[in-house]
Amino acid sequence: MIEESFERDLECLLNIVPYIPFNILNKLNTSEYDIFNRQLEVMEGTIIFVDIVQFVPLVFSCIKDGNQGVEDVNTILSEYYTQLINPIRQLGGTVYQFAGDSILVGFNKLANESSLENINRALSSMSEFFMNLELFNRDFMPKFNRVIEVRVGISFGFYYQILIGSKEFSYSSVITGDAVRQAVVAESNSDPDTISVHSSILNIKELDATKKSSEIYTLKETYFESVDYDVFLNIPQCLENPEFFNMCSMFINPGVYQRVLTGYEILTAEHREVTSLLLKFDGINYNQIGMEEFY
Repeated sequence: MIEESFERDLECLLNIVPYIPFNILNKLNTSEYDIFNRQLEVMEGTIIFVDIVQFVPLVFSCIKDGNQGVEDVNTILSEYYTQLINPIRQLGGTVYQFAGDSILVGFNKLANESSLENINRALSSMSEFFMNLELFNRDFMPKFNRVIEVRVGISFGFYYQILIGSKEFSYSSVITGDAVRQAVVAESNSDPDTISVHSSILNIKELDATKKSSEIYTLKETYFESVDYDVFLNIPQCLENPEFFNMCSMFINPGVYQRVLTGYEILTAEHREVTSLLLKFDGINYNQIGMEEFY
């Protein structure tokens, strides 16, 4: 009976792990680290912001086909995010935000990792992603008669990881700070299928780039030297900690979690008109004391 329960929990956990930020997952696996008592954490590393070009027209052109069009959007995004997230997670990156057509990624500096090594790790993931995207557009997208183009912005510096939510509902992990703002600005100055970087990157790593503004540069290529980094989390071993499964489930929206429990292999969707609330952490002069007082 215990073995059946373990197998059930393991199957469920393997389904929800892709939705949990890798940085959070690692800390949940450290029993002596009480993540819920440190809801604001200062980090340093490389930030990447990836956005799909002309996403809204793509969606509206699909939904004109009715339910089949909605399913097409689901299929395209599911496969696209798989191609994007896999190289990021394999190199220790943490996906903090899915916003339909964009994701926000943090590569927190590891112990004894230099700033240059951190940037190289992040750039290596983007190199792998662009190679995957080329294959994705060649082999997967022709049946939809469409292609996916992206813009990428990258910066380096300090940022804040914040946990929002409660144990009664669920938690979300978000990041904010100067490095995040700089990556978003870099992306907004990028051209389709190119990478733009903030000067904070070029201050550490020499790259062939064209200046676009006072602080933003566009890289002349999307291929970078591959970096070997072994990210391995033994999920069955993690389950030896009886609290691990419960803590992981706190980082999944209850609606998504119920779909996983009932055996859904893919999330379905429908086109709706909704009212949205956007909470934005804004400002230029961030500091830890001010953030802690606000939070």
